Amino acid sequence: MTVDLRGYYTVREVCKLTTLSRQTIWRMVEDGRFPPPVELTEGRGRIGFSIPAVHRWLADKAARPHEKPDEERP
Repeated sequence: MTVDLRGYYTVREVCKLTTLSRQTIWRMVEDGRFPPPVELTEGRGRIGFSIPAVHRWLADKAARPHEKPDEERP
């Protein structure tokens, strides 16, 4: 199966992929430890997370299996 790495994930999809809660995702975005979302529809509140950016973040986490999501890097 081929995964298309273009486009955007919803917050719900990001939570499912990462197994993190919405609150943790937003806290990590605020702290600069997770890729920020992009506004998809101006003024309508529709946002998405870049699929390539989320997959890069996941790959980085896989390379650091003992680091907890809420730990800060030195």
